Amino acid sequence: MVEVVLSGILDRAPHRNAAGEIVGLQWGDLDFRGKFIMLRRQFTRGRIEPTKTSKIRRVDMSDSLAAELQALKKKRQADYLKKGSNEIPEWEFINQEGNPLDYYNLKRRHFEKCLEHAKLRRIRFHDLRHTYATLLLMQGESPAYIKDQLGNSSIKVTWIFTATGYQDRTARPSTVFLFRPHFQPPKLQPKCN
Repeated sequence: MVEVVLSGILDRAPHRNAAGEIVGLQWGDLDFRGKFIMLRRQFTRGRIEPTKTSKIRRVDMSDSLAAELQALKKKRQADYLKKGSNEIPEWEFINQEGNPLDYYNLKRRHFEKCLEHAKLRRIRFHDLRHTYATLLLMQGESPAYIKDQLGNSSIKVTWIFTATGYQDRTARPSTVFLFRPHFQPPKLQPKCN
């Protein structure tokens, strides 16, 4: 279950700092009605810190990602209730002790296994950021919207990395991980245990 949710959210994790934002997500950061996530903090090197820019950022999420996150929360509530606890850890993605996942464990145990299971070539975590931005551009999203979703400082920065390798508007991307509400990912979701 965690891996399916991570496959939907990991496109937001271009490097350790943004991955730290994902690992630092708490249930209170999600707005299921408004379909967005508030990135308020990062969890890196075992510490809670402000985001890289020290700014809070709003990121859209798709209906399917919202459904996966709600299912994860319900499963976790059921699991903890069986253990005799009425409360679940505040962190979304946790280790066995209920603490935030370590970025490197997240990458090795979940991300790389999902790539392998989906028979995708090994890519860097950072490559997901460029894929996400390029796919948004291919769908006709404005560079300003893409900049805000990525948390870039300027449209110029966004454009440099989005346009790299973006030659043919009709090309089909090999991976699809999007947050936009009107986009629905393919039904086949890898199960990576």
